[in-house]
Order: sequence, then structure tokens, then C-alpha cells
Amino acid sequence: MSRVLQSIYSGKVLITNPDWFFAELSERDSNLLAPFVIVLITAVIPAIADLLYYFHTTAAALVMGLVAPFIWWFLCTGAFYALSALIGGVGSFKRVLEFTGYGFVPHILSAIFNTVIIYTLLPLLASLPQFIIYVIAIISLLLFLWSVAIWVFAVKHSRNLSTQDALFMVASSVIAGLLICFVLICVIADIIH
Repeated sequence: MSRVLQSIYSGKVLITNPDWFFAELSERDSNLLAPFVIVLITAVIPAIADLLYYFHTTAAALVMGLVAPFIWWFLCTGAFYALSALIGGVGSFKRVLEFTGYGFVPHILSAIFNTVIIYTLLPLLASLPQFIIYVIAIISLLLFLWSVAIWVFAVKHSRNLSTQDALFMVASSVIAGLLICFVLICVIADIIH
């Protein structure tokens, strides 16, 4: 029972005070189980929603949906690790991988939100599609920024950086990643058309 209460307390601290959460976690040995479960949940929620609402979902799409969050986790970790090395970061890749995984907690909320809105409420609100698109975009952006905030403290403590250096490094990694995704989408769109 005390282990369950400790987990709940730790989750609350991660959400309300990630700096303190990662400072405390830095004193323990690396453990990838909790971050793995967090990323797994972000993958499973949309997959279940697809199965429930779109019975014609292909196996390839389902597998890709389950694998994509793990790819994103490793790409984020690799970018954070590599770029932090350029500014003097010290710490193991495993620790960065562990701490970066905790930054996916807001993605769980985003997956739940998108599942509820897209699959449940969207048919009811079909008369307001533009409004719903804006609401989904704004809430998804806010949840993503929350992940970025968690990643700043994750990188700060996993790579022994100042908060300012971690903020600069995470922000530049995220911006570079978004630009790369945008370019890839444009290239794929050109190939398709």
C-alpha cells in the first residue's frame, strides 16, 4: 500500500514540481520500467480507440501507431543527449532515456483527450468542425509545451546542466525536430501529388 501511495505522490510531484522530482530521482539507480510504461500507455490508448471506432484499421497502421511513440522517445533522447554533449552535459544515455520518458506523461492526457474529442464528441459537434479543430490544436499544443517543460528539468538533472542551458538545448532540439518533420511532410506531399 505504501508503494502505491509513493507512486501517486511521485506522479503528483512530477506534474507540479518536475525540478524537485528529477533531483530526487537522480539520487536513485536508473530504472526504465516506469518511463517504458508511460510511453506504452501513450501508444496503447490511440490504438484501442482505433480498434473500437475504426474496425477497418490495418495491422500495419496499428503496429506503426504502437511503435511511433517509442521511436519518438528514442529520437528525443538522442537529440537531448547529443546536443547537451555540445554544451558540456555529463551523464549516461540510459539516464537521459529514463528521464525523457517521464516527459511523456502529458502525452497520456493528450491521447485521452484526443480519443474523447475525436471519436466521441466530434460526430456530435459536426456543425462546429472549425471550432473543434482549433480547440484540439490549442489543447494539444499546451500539453506538448507541458512535456517540453518536463524535459527541461529532465535534461537538467540527467546531464548536470543549468536550467538555462537545459531550456536552450531542449527548445532548440524541439524546434529542429519540428522543422525536420515539416520538411519531411512537404517532401512526402510533393511525392504523393
